[in-house]
Amino acid sequence: LIVVCIIVLFIYLGISFFAGLGIFAITFLTNIILGRLAARMQKAYMKKSDARVNTTSEALNNIKMLKLYSWSHIFAEVIESKRAEELQVPGSDLGLAMDRDQLDFFPQILSATVFSLFIGLGNTLTIETAFTVMTILNLLQDPLRTLPLFVG
Repeated sequence: LIVVCIIVLFIYLGISFFAGLGIFAITFLTNIILGRLAARMQKAYMKKSDARVNTTSEALNNIKMLKLYSWSHIFAEVIESKRAEELQVPGSDLGLAMDRDQLDFFPQILSATVFSLFIGLGNTLTIETAFTVMTILNLLQDPLRTLPLFVG
C-alpha cells in the first residue's frame, strides 16, 4: 500500500513529492526517538508503581497482624511515600503525549510543505489534484499511527 501511494503521489506531484518524502522520513525518525523515550520513562514509572503495589499487597495480606500490633499507620506512611516517589518520576506522561502530538502535527506540515512546493514550482493546484493527494496522504498516516506499537 505504501509503495502504491508513493508512486501515485510522484505521478501527481512530480518533483515536489520529494519534499514530502523528506518530511515523511523526519516523521519516521522522530516517532522512533519519541517512542523509545516514552518507553524508557514508562519503564521507570512502572518500577516505582510495582514497588507501591507490592507494599500495598503485603499490607493487605497481613492485615490481621497490622491491626493486632497497631502497625497500620506505619504501613500507610510507607505506602504514601512510595506513591510520592512514583509521582516524582519525571515526564512519565510527557513522552507519550509528545509522541501522540507529533502524529497530529507532522501530517499538517507534510501537506503544507508538499502543496507549497508544488505551487512554488509553477504548477497549478486543481481541486482534483488536491483531493487526490490529501486522500493518499491520509492513507499514509495510518501506518504512522500504528508505528509506536512496534517501536517500544
